[in-house]
Amino acid sequence: MFKDSRGRVRFFEFIIPVIPFINPSNAGEQLTRMIANARLENMLPKEFTEDVVTFIDDIDMRMLINIFHEYQVYRIALQPELSQANLFSMIVYKNMYPEDFGELPERKGKLYNFFLGRPVYAEKLQSDNREKINQLLAQINGIEKETQNDIKELRAVYINHIISR
Repeated sequence: MFKDSRGRVRFFEFIIPVIPFINPSNAGEQLTRMIANARLENMLPKEFTEDVVTFIDDIDMRMLINIFHEYQVYRIALQPELSQANLFSMIVYKNMYPEDFGELPERKGKLYNFFLGRPVYAEKLQSDNREKINQLLAQINGIEKETQNDIKELRAVYINHIISR
């Protein structure tokens, strides 16, 4: 309603500057400050919270405060032995993608499908890793079989390598 063709905000022909209080580069500091004020440093380490906020593209202070307060409510209401990092991550997801989060109880949505496909994905990763291990073991066996029988042959290989450089 108040934007002109250049994207500036106008109100009665005066330009109102909007300075963002929070952005992705300082959101971690803001969240760390809220955690410290609530004395929850042992539950949510700084490294974790800084990693989490980097995945939030369009963050503002209102959303960050809402996420933190909602986390506080869930933390108190749920069992304390739950992983607090996982709980906080779910609250972030709930606030970032409320429609998809709302579909979880109905066994629908992107997150539900992701968790549903997790065993298949894990099996594929394990299979790929087993294949890499077998390839590396084959290389190790081949390298161990490569031996020089006498010192003259070893010297010839060494000199040939130096000359080739």
